[in-house]
Amino acid sequence: MSRMVAIYATVSTEHEAQISALENQVQYYDDILAKHPDWTLYDKYIDEGITGTSVKKRKSFLRMMEDAEKGCFDLIVTREVSRFARNTVDTLQETRRLKKMGIEVYFTEHNIWTMNDEDGELRLTIMATLAQNESKKTSMRVKAGQKISFQNAIPYGSGNILGYDRIGKEMVINPEQAETVKLIYKLYLEGKGTRKICYELEKRGCLTSTGRSHWEAANVARILHNPFYMGTIVYRKCFVPDYLEQKQKKNEGEVEQVIVEGKHLVEEARKMDLIVDEFILNENVNEKVMKKLSSLNTIPTHLAICKKLEEKDINGNILLLDGISDPGNLGTIIRSSVAFGIDTIVLSTNTVDLYNDKVIRASEGMIFNINFIRTNLVDIINKLDINLYTTDVNNGTSLDDIKFVSPYGIVIGNEGSGVSKEVSDLIKNKINISMNNKCESLNVGVATSIILYVAERNK
Repeated sequence: MSRMVAIYATVSTEHEAQISALENQVQYYDDILAKHPDWTLYDKYIDEGITGTSVKKRKSFLRMMEDAEKGCFDLIVTREVSRFARNTVDTLQETRRLKKMGIEVYFTEHNIWTMNDEDGELRLTIMATLAQNESKKTSMRVKAGQKISFQNAIPYGSGNILGYDRIGKEMVINPEQAETVKLIYKLYLEGKGTRKICYELEKRGCLTSTGRSHWEAANVARILHNPFYMGTIVYRKCFVPDYLEQKQKKNEGEVEQVIVEGKHLVEEARKMDLIVDEFILNENVNEKVMKKLSSLNTIPTHLAICKKLEEKDINGNILLLDGISDPGNLGTIIRSSVAFGIDTIVLSTNTVDLYNDKVIRASEGMIFNINFIRTNLVDIINKLDINLYTTDVNNGTSLDDIKFVSPYGIVIGNEGSGVSKEVSDLIKNKINISMNNKCESLNVGVATSIILYVAERNK
C-alpha cells in the first residue's frame, strides 16, 4: 500500500555524542524507507538539543503536527515511544489527535501501529508510561549527582565562566579572559553602568565567554553578581521543580541554600557546623561587591552560605505557630523559645518562611539552636499526647493560675485573626494574659515571650 510518510527523530541534548546518535537515527530511517518502495517521504522532522519530556518545546514536532492538519502525509514513522514523547499524557493525546485526522504512527522498535484497534493503544500506553518513568529516573540521577558535587564543592554545569577554563573537575584561570573580568569590575567601581561597560568592552575588542564580540548589559550584570569571582560557589541558585515541564525556577528557599549576614549570625551558624562557605569584607572583597551580595541596607562585614536545618522528630516542650505572617515577629518568637525552654517549634503551612532574611536576622542566630517542623497543625495536634494550651482573650484562664507540666504544647495564632477555629476547637486549655484596661492587646511576639517565660517559671 502506498503511503505518504513523515519521519520524526529527536535527541535531548546538544552533546556531540548525542548529535552523532541523531545522525545514526536518520540513517536508520533511510534504511526503513529503502525496504518499503511504496512509501514516499514527505519530510524529515528532527529536533536537536531539545528536551523530550514535553512536546511544547519541540519546534519540529509542532511543525509536523501543523502539516498533519493540512493532510500532507498519512503515516509518521518514529523509532521509539521515548523519541516521540516521554510524557504519557502527551503521547496518548497526540496519537489520538493524529488518529482522528486519519494519520497513523508507526513505532518501529516496538512494532506498534496506532491504527491497530486490537492492542495498539494498550501497548502504546504501557510503553509511554515506561518512557515517562525513565525520564523521572534520569531526573533523580542528575539531582543526586548535583548534590554530591554540592557536598564536595565541585562545580557542576557547563563551567562556562568568563575568566576560567574547565579542565576535568578543576576551574583553571584563563589569563586573557581574567583581564576582561578585572576590567569589568574596575569600570564598575569607577561608577560606570552596565551599558557603558558593554560599550567600553566592545571598543577594546574584549570577547565574551562564548567568543562573541557583542556584549549585553545582562551578561555584565551577571558577572558583577557572580560570587564565584570571590572564591565562593553558590549552588542551587535555580532548580527544576517538575521533571516533565523542565522549567527552571529561581531558588527562593524551596531547596537547601541559606545565606546569613553579619558576624554574630555567622558565628552562630559556625557553632552548629552549618557553614558551607564564608567570605569577609577585606581588601579582596570590597564594600561595593559586598553590598551587591547583601540584602541589608548597611554593608555586613561577614556573610556565609549555610546548609538548611535538618528536621528532627518532635520532642520536649513544643510551640505551635498558626499563621504568623510577620518575619520580625517570628524571629522574636524564636529567640524567646530558645531562652524559655521550648525544644521544637511547629510551623503551620501558612506561617512565614523560616528562611526569610528578616526572620534570620530577628532571631539573632537562635534559629540555629532549635528544632523546626513545618506541617499541618490539625494533623499534628491530633497525634500529640501532651497538655496543649492556646490563647483566648475573652474566656481564657489567667496565665498566672496555670501550672505547666512538661512536656507541654502552646499554640499561638496569627497577628490579626488569632488561632484558627479548627485548631482552637481541638484544644481544651485556654489561657490569657492579665492586663490593665489601658492596653487592649499585645504584639504577638511580646505576648508569646510572656507566655513562654511564665510557662518556664511555673513548671
